[in-house]
Amino acid sequence: MSFLQWNCRSLKNKKIWLHQPPFTMSEFWVFQETFLKADSFPNKIFFRTHRNNITGGGLLIDIPTNISGRVIFENSQDPNLEILAIEIRSHTFTFTIVNLYAPHGFDINPVHHFFSNLKTPTFIFGDFNLHHPFWGGKTSTPKSEEFLDWLNQSHFSILNTSTPTHITHNFSSSIIDLTLCSAALLNEVYCYVSDCTFESDHQPIVISWSKLANVSKFLKTIYWNPIFRDSNTFLQSIADPTVEIVTEKISHTININTKNQILPNNEYPPWWNIACNNFCHMKKIMWKKTRNSSVPDWIRYKKYRSKLKYHIKRAKQKYWENITNIPRNPKLFFRILNTLTNHNDSDVKNSKILLHNNRYIGNPKQQSNLFANYFSAQNFSSEPLPLDYSIDNKFLNKNIEL
Repeated sequence: MSFLQWNCRSLKNKKIWLHQPPFTMSEFWVFQETFLKADSFPNKIFFRTHRNNITGGGLLIDIPTNISGRVIFENSQDPNLEILAIEIRSHTFTFTIVNLYAPHGFDINPVHHFFSNLKTPTFIFGDFNLHHPFWGGKTSTPKSEEFLDWLNQSHFSILNTSTPTHITHNFSSSIIDLTLCSAALLNEVYCYVSDCTFESDHQPIVISWSKLANVSKFLKTIYWNPIFRDSNTFLQSIADPTVEIVTEKISHTININTKNQILPNNEYPPWWNIACNNFCHMKKIMWKKTRNSSVPDWIRYKKYRSKLKYHIKRAKQKYWENITNIPRNPKLFFRILNTLTNHNDSDVKNSKILLHNNRYIGNPKQQSNLFANYFSAQNFSSEPLPLDYSIDNKFLNKNIEL
């Protein structure tokens, strides 16, 4: 699952964007300056604040309907600071979301005690309106210095420190929208800033958390016999076929004869395919029938069990072959991975080697996926991506940007 943070600068005239990516791809919405008094959204449970006697402002946190949440802290009538904190309860764990808006710059002092006592895991989203070189600003203020002092002593880390989040009317940019998370989650989250403002003057920030990953697995089944039959009938019936007509008709035929099956939310291995799923299902059915001690049922059960073992072995082998089948420079690919794993340079940290979307990628699974996608791409460049720590070569030992 993912979070989307955005200072929307009035949500009333921007609801059309909520039906487009990245909003539709994010389960949690964390908005500032909504200017809303009351509203609702389908398939969402929302918590909000609004200012009774003050124009502007307003906070909104939308969560999926299949989880629960409760407000643990709220401050909406202070003209200098709005805060809304909710506790999210999932099936297996609990975490906290804090949403804040500080129109005149965030002052840590009034909420120092509350922030310091937040339990792990916690995410803090907000328009802090603070500038500091630490997160890409050109200047600093006393409030930003106090906030940085608190941050250095806390168990939180800033996720976005390079890409601007606020664009003014004269096209100057700055980072005033910040996303913080508990330091223990740093290797479990991935953050990037959208390149579109969606009619606001702030760009959304999207954060993915691997612990909330949607584990539903889709299996695609294509029924080729009706596809061949219908395509043949169509080609025989049309008098003057064109490439466009034939392509459109065959594509439509394939689409209507393709089934996407959603599996239950179990921890399926990545190599699990439709054959494994079908024979596993048949094995379970026959196992229930064997309670009658029928010899034919036992034979069928052993038959499906044997076929399941065969297809699992075949799926594992095929999956591994696909992973290792890197068509472009596989030697360099594996040399880099080996060097990343076995280097002895104490000054080099694996978590700060890969740079992607202006942020270091430290999660091993994300690092592996980036390498695989990069080296299997058709536009792969053969520049000496590196990494030779045995020599003093700054060019070779620079961070890799994928």
